Amino acid sequence: MPTCWWTIDPDIAPSGNSGGEDTLYLSQVPPYRPPNTFITHASELLALPGFGRENYLRIAPYVTALPYDTDLNVCTASGLVLDVARNDPTNETEFRNIDLKVEREKGCFPARTVYTNPLQDPLKGEVTGRIDEKSHWFRLRTNIRIGTAEFVLYSLLFVEGTNKVRTVQRSFGSE
Repeated sequence: MPTCWWTIDPDIAPSGNSGGEDTLYLSQVPPYRPPNTFITHASELLALPGFGRENYLRIAPYVTALPYDTDLNVCTASGLVLDVARNDPTNETEFRNIDLKVEREKGCFPARTVYTNPLQDPLKGEVTGRIDEKSHWFRLRTNIRIGTAEFVLYSLLFVEGTNKVRTVQRSFGSE
């Protein structure tokens, strides 16, 4: 498993660049305490001081909240995400300028071998171990109606290597 370059701030004491502490988040409207844990939904970015709805809506199609060691599925990622993940400043719009929908009607595009070739730069070579042609994490949204009451159930599902599906988290609410 890869080594993390980040850590979760375990306390409420301000120090260096360790992240926001209680005093910062308690001064927000509405005030709340930082969970000092990983986010479980991308919308939690809205709680960052000064981040705002406009910034969130701009990046929402490109971000998700998954475990740090989750591979990028090159068969379903957007062109922008594919370009950014390659970290190639000389070819930063290679996949954004391709009609991925048309290409993907024929099958997975870009194939893993095409996406990682040629990656001569050692930094670019790191992407090889972080991509795949399949997904393991899925979000299921279920709209439920009982009489006149309606609500939404969200389930975070993980598909293991044996194709066994495991429910990791469930929540009620709306987006």
